[in-house]
Amino acid sequence: MITSGQFRVARALLGWSQAEMAKRLQLSQATVMRWEAGGMRSARKPISTNSVVLARVEAELARCGVTFALEDGAVVVRLAPRQ
Repeated sequence: MITSGQFRVARALLGWSQAEMAKRLQLSQATVMRWEAGGMRSARKPISTNSVVLARVEAELARCGVTFALEDGAVVVRLAPRQ
């Protein structure tokens, strides 16, 4: 489960605009904005969507090198070095 804050961090690490994130993840830009805005209230709030969409988003972020790892009880978002 990706939180709003993690989603925002992933986009920043990739250097994508909200429009680019939407295009690459096959979402509307309004959805990207809504998911990120959800984190303004609480960065730890899970993104609310159906599991199929979330699985597709997580898979595409992983394909682009974004990893989510649990460290000391917190999820850390990283971008794998480009090869």
